[in-house]
Amino acid sequence: QQDVTGQDFVFVVGSEGTAEKRVVELGVGSGDQVLVERGLAWNEQVVEKGASRIVAGEQVRIIEQ
Repeated sequence: QQDVTGQDFVFVVGSEGTAEKRVVELGVGSGDQVLVERGLAWNEQVVEKGASRIVAGEQVRIIEQ
């Protein structure tokens, strides 16, 4: 996603189970996948589905597939 300033960002699941915005630097992409070069820790869970409807600080639910 991009914010109004054009910065790429994702939402991650924070320690309290809430959405936290992370500005990221993207690298090479292929199909529907793209490499995140900077902005994430190795163990952070990125919100994949429904991210366009999330607001920072909102409670999120993890669904294992």
